[in-house]
Amino acid sequence: FTLKKKQKSVIKKKSTVMLMGGKGKRMSGITRYKPFILVNKTPIFKHIFNKLNSKEKIIITNNNLRKKINNKKFKILITKPTNSMFDTIYKNKYFISNKSNYFLTSCDCVGINNSKKLEGFLNKNKKDLVYFAFNFSYFQKKLGDSHSHIVINKKKINIKVKSSYRGPGYGHAGYFWIKNSKVFKFLDMFKNSSLYKGFKREILIDDYFKNLLDKKLISSNYYLLDDYIHIGSEKEYREYKYWDNYFNEKKYF
Repeated sequence: FTLKKKQKSVIKKKSTVMLMGGKGKRMSGITRYKPFILVNKTPIFKHIFNKLNSKEKIIITNNNLRKKINNKKFKILITKPTNSMFDTIYKNKYFISNKSNYFLTSCDCVGINNSKKLEGFLNKNKKDLVYFAFNFSYFQKKLGDSHSHIVINKKKINIKVKSSYRGPGYGHAGYFWIKNSKVFKFLDMFKNSSLYKGFKREILIDDYFKNLLDKKLISSNYYLLDDYIHIGSEKEYREYKYWDNYFNEKKYF
């Protein structure tokens, strides 16, 4: 008889690319350095890498934040400060469009999940792109347009970018699994489109992926997280600190 070869794990040595090139305007009332806010006594950007169990840690950042990282464990790519996640991607398109099987994440959110279950899912996934979804908390439902939404209709994924909660559906977490590098082959097409030029707000990577899905240029899947922390605004930070202090104080009673 012959033994079947074990399927090679695409995330055995997981790579994570973190976008840290923004100006962090929504947190300006609290800090200039959003990625260094502490979560479980660890800067949130390090906490994200730990939760994703990343072996290769790549950070796309600007010189202002680069000076605060000072850690040889990270590969650093320098970019100028940008006004949006999409702009940071676009400025680094030659690097980002030639890489496959990796997490692409912002620096202010982290999901909690069963790592073995997630690994099994990603190894079986055949879609170009995986969204990460979460169930809205009561607080997140009241945040207006702070989150994008994922609506599943007959297995088709529809993204509502930065819209108020209407239900049903899930929240879209601020990171992706990029299985196929082709998902970034259309950056110039989007940048030069009338859709891009017509935006009156910050343009997000969600807008870019939604456009590709609507045009059926890429395929996608989604994975539901067990829990989710997002600290992209002052309100979310204060909410996090309230419950963090609450549960830490409970340990003493």
